[in-house]
Amino acid sequence: MSHDDASAECARASKKQRTAFSEDEPPARSGRCAGKFVVVTGGTQGCGEAVAHTLADEGAAGLTICGRNAANGEKVKKALEAKGCRTVYVCADLSLVDDCERVVAAHEEAFGDKLDGLVNCAATT
Repeated sequence: MSHDDASAECARASKKQRTAFSEDEPPARSGRCAGKFVVVTGGTQGCGEAVAHTLADEGAAGLTICGRNAANGEKVKKALEAKGCRTVYVCADLSLVDDCERVVAAHEEAFGDKLDGLVNCAATT
């Protein structure tokens, strides 16, 4: 997929729904990451996806994942949510400043000012 195609796909995906989570929802998760909120760039495939799954398995309360492939992103989001981890997916090309800002805005919209970690696994391909 070319850079322009990826950017167009992300633009279409960003117009889809965003999920805001109620602050009343108890984390009710245990593990080394219980109650933590993390952004994982490149979280839709490869090492980033593996990190996101590990965080979910270890009880993370909320994840924001981003990547350029909307189909992968939605699939990974559903898999993480099936593990009980509230997840936001943002289709983003992190070589674009506006997309970086959208990732931060989506995380803040969903989880407020709760951010305990940032894992950078995004790469150019």
